[in-house]
Amino acid sequence: MKSLTKETQRRLRRWMQCNARPLEWALYLHKFENGSVENVLDTLSAYQNPDGGFGYALEPDDWNQNSTLNATIYAMQLMMSIGVTQHPLMEGALRFLRSGACFKNGEWLFCTPSSRDYPHAPWWGMSEEESKEENEGVTHKVAGLILSLCQPEDRLYQTALGVAKRSFPKFMQEPPKGENGVAGYALLLPHWIRLGIAPEPERAAARMLEIGNAAIERDPSKWSEYVPRPSGNIPTPESPLYPMNREIVEQELDYLIDTLPASGVWEPNFTWYNTIELYPEAYAISRNWWRGILAIGHLSFLRAFGRLD
Repeated sequence: MKSLTKETQRRLRRWMQCNARPLEWALYLHKFENGSVENVLDTLSAYQNPDGGFGYALEPDDWNQNSTLNATIYAMQLMMSIGVTQHPLMEGALRFLRSGACFKNGEWLFCTPSSRDYPHAPWWGMSEEESKEENEGVTHKVAGLILSLCQPEDRLYQTALGVAKRSFPKFMQEPPKGENGVAGYALLLPHWIRLGIAPEPERAAARMLEIGNAAIERDPSKWSEYVPRPSGNIPTPESPLYPMNREIVEQELDYLIDTLPASGVWEPNFTWYNTIELYPEAYAISRNWWRGILAIGHLSFLRAFGRLD
């Protein structure tokens, strides 16, 4: 079985220390060297605006300094990934959502119009009409986060509850829409079951397995492209999808080890495409930030399956 040697891990650590953003370096230390949660939160605070939302290229493909829904979701999920659910930074994010920003006609909006005024990847510059299909998955993600973080007496909770109730029939009958479709449903599933919205929990869980399984790209020759690899839906051996996908997970683990450059870290499998020429310097910086983010994700995946010496 292939694994990353200790020397390779030391090389990756040096790259992170010298090249990653302070936020990713703090995350690396927390995840792999028992670094403090407080250090992560302190670096994350630099991206929060007075309205409670997050901006300033927290998500490296959108350099909007203003608060955006995307950056705020990014911050909320980052905090939850390190076990933080109650903190002034999280309260600020919820305050931003309560303000009604990025919310229209009963759904949260994928794009923030002001992002077009800053360097950005093409998807963050889409018009309201172009991004319409993406709104559904993002709305489900936000609702799932709110139902995990807020209490029933909170009006934001009630808004999210309405989304959960409306979305369940679609989940059972239609394929997910957009980039965030599968992730949105995955965040709502435990709440559908907990709140009795899913009358037959076993059927709902089976449906989630069906959707998640169908979303995995199973051809390793395509993994260098922007496609959903197994690790996106199966981050640990405890993942419900793992038993039926052991072989393809092992293939991705080998793939990551085989494609790690002799010097440096893994490269992103996407670009800014037609906006690179508009923002060449910002794109180069963004790509480097993504290298640090991907390094943490890939190392976490390899460690979860026992592939680090």
